Amino acid sequence: MPRRRKITGRWWSFALPLVLVLTAMSGDTPESRRVADRFLVLYYDYDMSRVREAAKLCTGDAKRQVEEEIKFMDGADPDTDVHPPATFGLVYQHALTGAEATYVYRVHIRTPDTPALYAKLVLIQRDGQWFVNKFDEKERGSQPEDSTESD
Repeated sequence: MPRRRKITGRWWSFALPLVLVLTAMSGDTPESRRVADRFLVLYYDYDMSRVREAAKLCTGDAKRQVEEEIKFMDGADPDTDVHPPATFGLVYQHALTGAEATYVYRVHIRTPDTPALYAKLVLIQRDGQWFVNKFDEKERGSQPEDSTESD
């Protein structure tokens, strides 16, 4: 009887990201989702030029928000430390119409003392292209912006 070969953890550390990338690139993934994924990869990068690329995928409130973030970060010393890339897990998706889609991701930023972070993206389609129109980040347990405390 032939023996099964043990698959090492090192093999899985290579294979799993490859499978995830291939799945994301499959034809079943809507274009709006691909734009949302690309935005997150660029926005959560430590390289400011990539954050500027993320702004190009935006319109409306999201564009203003990302441009304000860029202005805030301009002039700061570049981060020369090597950081592992952030990863994302889709926790919710909803396509209201063929021209609007909402995605909520769990963002895994691999730095110490980083709380659980969620990103909500609302995308709209204009002239056949998808853009991030609204972008909201929340730490787990944080209160919504429009909530008020009662006295």
